[in-house]
Amino acid sequence: MGCMVPTSVHTTCLITYRGNGFLKCRAPAQLAQRMIRVNSRRLLPQAVGLKRSKAVGLKRRVVTTRAAATDVSTSTSNKNAEQKLPFDTVYDIQLLKSYYSKRKGDLANRIAFCAGRVLRIAAAWKLDEVLPSKNGVRRGKVLRDTISGMGPVFVKLGQTLSTRPDIIGDEACEALGELQDQMPQFNDIVAFNTISEELNWAGPICPEDTRPGLEGTTTLFKELTMKPVSAASLGQVYKGMTHEGVEVAVKVQRPALLPAVSRDLYLLRVFLEWWEKTFQSGAVTPEIADSLGDGILSELDYFKEAANMDAFRVAHEPYAFMAVPRWLPKYTGKRVLTTEWVNGRKLSQLAPADQVLAAQYSVEASVAQLLMTGVLHADPHEGNLLFGDDRKLYFLDFGLLSIMKPNHMEGMAQGILHLIGGDWVGLLQDFGDMEILNPPFLKWDYDGKPKGWKPIPKSDFEKAFITCLKDSGDQANRTSFGELFAELASIGMNYRFACPAYYVLVMRSFVTLEGVAARADPDFNIYTAAAPYAVRRGLTPRTPSGERALRDALLNKRGELKLEELH
Repeated sequence: MGCMVPTSVHTTCLITYRGNGFLKCRAPAQLAQRMIRVNSRRLLPQAVGLKRSKAVGLKRRVVTTRAAATDVSTSTSNKNAEQKLPFDTVYDIQLLKSYYSKRKGDLANRIAFCAGRVLRIAAAWKLDEVLPSKNGVRRGKVLRDTISGMGPVFVKLGQTLSTRPDIIGDEACEALGELQDQMPQFNDIVAFNTISEELNWAGPICPEDTRPGLEGTTTLFKELTMKPVSAASLGQVYKGMTHEGVEVAVKVQRPALLPAVSRDLYLLRVFLEWWEKTFQSGAVTPEIADSLGDGILSELDYFKEAANMDAFRVAHEPYAFMAVPRWLPKYTGKRVLTTEWVNGRKLSQLAPADQVLAAQYSVEASVAQLLMTGVLHADPHEGNLLFGDDRKLYFLDFGLLSIMKPNHMEGMAQGILHLIGGDWVGLLQDFGDMEILNPPFLKWDYDGKPKGWKPIPKSDFEKAFITCLKDSGDQANRTSFGELFAELASIGMNYRFACPAYYVLVMRSFVTLEGVAARADPDFNIYTAAAPYAVRRGLTPRTPSGERALRDALLNKRGELKLEELH
C-alpha cells in the first residue's frame, strides 16, 4: 500500500528554502504551537464580546417552576462547585496535592468504589466462563456499563483499548466500542442552561425551547435538536442550524467534570508514585501521569480545543484527504463548542471498499502527523473519525493535541527505515534520538531470590535490546508496531529504562489508528504505509543531526556522491 496523496503535493507545500546544500522545510509543529498560544489567549475575549453584543438589553430571570428549578439548581451548584476549586483546567500537581491531601476520606471512598467495579467486571467474566451467555453478551454489557459509570478518565482508557483486539481480545473490543459515542446522556435542560450561561443568552435557545423565565422570543439558533445526536465521555452533541443557514454541531460539556477528572488524575498520580517507589521500576511513571493529566484537563476548555482545531488544519493543509470542520466563535464558550456539521459515516458503517480506503487514510494521516508535520491528534478513536460524503477523512474532537520535536520526528523516520531493513543497531540509535531509551538502565537481580533493580552499563542494555529483536524472527514477518511493542515489553521483564512522557500520547495516537486499519484490512502492513513518508522525511531534514545523517548517506568523506552504493 503506497501513499494516498501524490508526492508532489507534500513536497511543493512543505519545502520552502535551501540552505547548507540541503532542502529544508517549514516547521508545521512550530507554527501550530504559536497558533495555539496566540489563539487560546485571544479567543475568549473575542467570543465573549460577540455573545455580549447579542445579549444587550436582555435581563436574566430566575426560573421558578419546581421541575425547572431542580435542573437549574443542579447546573448552578455544579458550576459553583467548580468555581470553588483552587485549580482550573491547567494541570498543576502541587495544587492537586494541596487540595486532595485534606480530603483523604473522599479519596478512600473513590478507591473503594473503583475496586468494587473492577471486582464486578472480574466476577462477570468468570461467571460467563462457568455459565456461558450467548456470544458473551452478558459480560460484555457489564464491562461496558461498568466502565462508562466510572468517569471520564476510565472511559478514555476504554476508548483506547476498544481498538486493540490484539491486547484485550475481540469480545472486549466490541463491548468497549460503544464507549466512543454511545455514552449515557445527561439532562437536556442542564445542557440548555449551560448553553445559556456560556453564551450569555437570556432568550430561548431554539423555537422548541420552552424553559420558564426566558426573555423575548428571538432564538439563539434557527434550529436545534431537543435531544442529543450523540453522547461521549466529556459532553454530548446536538445538531442545529444558525440563522445564517449553517448546519452545526453543538457540543455541550457534562456538568461538574473538573472535580471528578482532577480527583481521578490525582489518584492515578499517587498510584504511579507508589508503584515507582515499591517496585523501583526506573521509569518516569509520575511524569507520564502528569502528561496525561495536562492533556485531559485541557480537554475541559473548549477555547483550547478551538485553537487546536485551527492549528491542526493549518499544519495539514497539504494533505487533501484530511479535513477538520471549522468552529463558530459566535456560538462557542468554555463549555460549549459549535462547529460545522459534517455529513458522513463512521468507519464501521462503511461498505468494505470504503472501509479499507478510510482505514488507509487514517493510518497515512497518522504517519504524516508523526513524520512530516509533528502536529498530532492525540485521541483518534473511531468515534472521532468520520468518512465524509466528500470522501475525505474528517478529524473531530481536538481536546488533545500533541506537538513533536523535529529530532523526534527524524528519529522516528529513521527508525522505521531501520526496522524495515532489520538494522537493530541503527534502531537503537534512533530510539536514543527520540529520547525513548534514557538512563538509568536497570536489571532485575535474582541470584536465587529477588533482590531488586541494579544499575547496569548502557552497553549491557543495548546488547539485551538487540538480542531480543534478533531472536523474535525475520522483520519481514512483522506487520504492526503492536508486535514490536510486545517484543520490547518482554525486555521490561528483566530491564528498566526511562521513557519520556511525550511518548505516551504519541504512541496512543499511532497504535489506535493502526488498530483501526488492521480491523478493516487483515493484510495491512504499517511499515509499507510508513516507508514513503519516512524516506521523504529523511530527504528533508530540519535538524543538524538529520542533515548529517543525510550527508553521510549520500556523500563520501571527499564530499562526492556515493554513486556505487546508491545504485
